[in-house]
Amino acid sequence: MRKALACSALLLAAGCSTPPPAPPDPIVVPPSVSTVPSEPTSAPRPTTAALSAPDGSDLAACRDGSCDVVIHGKVTVPLEPRFGTRALVLTQSAPDRLAFDADRTELPRVKGHFRGEGYVSLANKITVTVLAIDATGAVIRVSPSSESAQDKVWGDDAAFD
Repeated sequence: MRKALACSALLLAAGCSTPPPAPPDPIVVPPSVSTVPSEPTSAPRPTTAALSAPDGSDLAACRDGSCDVVIHGKVTVPLEPRFGTRALVLTQSAPDRLAFDADRTELPRVKGHFRGEGYVSLANKITVTVLAIDATGAVIRVSPSSESAQDKVWGDDAAFD
């Protein structure tokens, strides 16, 4: 029995000193059919459905100085005479620029632009805020303004022309 124990101990000690087995070879996946299209494709274009507003694209809703509308390209926003503006022209252009031109009754005409979300506030009369904008259009909010006696514009690359 002693001899069997001694042999077992010797085998056990020998087993501990041997290095572990080598890891298995990595699995190689054979090449398959490519999923890359043969012709380049363009990224999906945003659709105008992505832009929505409570007043839709009904600019007449802005007449009272309070609306949220979607605009595309160049539009004239109708306003009641109490806002002191003969014509408020907004022009949305790709990728995210809004230009404004306000022909006013009591103050000089003002023009400018900004990119992305921002706003223009016309001296104590009306504010136009861009809530969302992309290459297809913009969602704007028109609201009465009593913020300042001065015109203000805010947004990326904002400036009066």
